[in-house]
Amino acid sequence: MNKGFDIFIEPTDPNAPDTWGDGVEHWKALGVEVDERFRAKPVGKRYVEENLDFIRKNKDKKFYLYNQFYETHTGSEHYLIESGRIKEGIYPENAYYDAKIKLADEEVIGSVIEALKEYGLYDNALIIITGDHGTNLRQQCWPLGDYIYEPLDVGDLANTHSSLYDVDLRVPFIIKAPNLPENAIGKIIEGQVRSVDITPTVLDLVGIPKEQIKP
Repeated sequence: MNKGFDIFIEPTDPNAPDTWGDGVEHWKALGVEVDERFRAKPVGKRYVEENLDFIRKNKDKKFYLYNQFYETHTGSEHYLIESGRIKEGIYPENAYYDAKIKLADEEVIGSVIEALKEYGLYDNALIIITGDHGTNLRQQCWPLGDYIYEPLDVGDLANTHSSLYDVDLRVPFIIKAPNLPENAIGKIIEGQVRSVDITPTVLDLVGIPKEQIKP
């Protein structure tokens, strides 16, 4: 992942704080016990701080910024409880996931968008929001077991990553771009979109001929 980026920050960086992690294996690499990670501050808050600092330093020139925010993953449950977004012991259908989406919107993605607006960059910015898998919260279980999602259980980490059920294949993919044609604004694409479609779409939006890109 650190190939091609001028600045690259990852959770296994020895200078990363204890509240920063990206999955169980990364936490183990940092010497943090798995159960301790649930008491940690959401990892996305650390990324947001780095984002805002990067935007501030590069606001006068063109830049590309990529992030993998972690608010919707297992690990932010205790922060959700402590901040009053959910109540411990009460698990209405999808409540934890909905609360995480709201947290990501308010404290993570929203903070970055507000910074872009503050520095006058938003109107001319190309912003893409997507995910690596869908929202399988026990609607479909592993064929080898009968796993039931528990919000404070790390056992769900593999449940969505190896499933080909529609609930996992359907991911959010939102594009905000300047100078879109009128008929493209607010358009919802009903057909299948694949990862191989992303690069040529981005190139078209920024006006770079695909022929200039070497394989």
